Amino acid sequence: MPEFSTRGTYLEVKANSESTWKKTYGLYNVPDMGGNKEKIDVTNLNDSHKRTIDGITDYGSLQFDYYDNKGDEDSVTEIKKTYAAFRAWELAGTKVDFRLVYPDDTGFTWTGTVSTVRDSAGVNAAMKFKMYSSLESKLEDYSAARTASVQTTSASSTTK
Repeated sequence: MPEFSTRGTYLEVKANSESTWKKTYGLYNVPDMGGNKEKIDVTNLNDSHKRTIDGITDYGSLQFDYYDNKGDEDSVTEIKKTYAAFRAWELAGTKVDFRLVYPDDTGFTWTGTVSTVRDSAGVNAAMKFKMYSSLESKLEDYSAARTASVQTTSASSTTK
């Protein structure tokens, strides 16, 4: 099977209990997604080697890198002024629903708050910023959630 590019990866958001997902504009880098279970040391004085058990999952820091856009206007389906939207949600403490989608139509969903950091500026450079998302929910597998939803819908329509 041939490899494929990350081109077409996007992050969608819904804030304030909105019903419509909106694609964010200017995304050029996404973090590692997924997590590692922390290890809890349970080695005792009778053991001849170190023993551990799984602890809670650490998803790390979710940092998304964006180019800023000051000219284009937002639409019903896309947020062009992404920095302005993220910054407003940060200042208001708004909880945001996120959906990261890869070109193979898999991804992740979660709920969290945002914080923004402007990148340094230099000669002949584009304006960039970082958006950090906290996790206030579990990181869910988008394709599995969508597949389960489709299967549930199909099952309920066949029972009618």
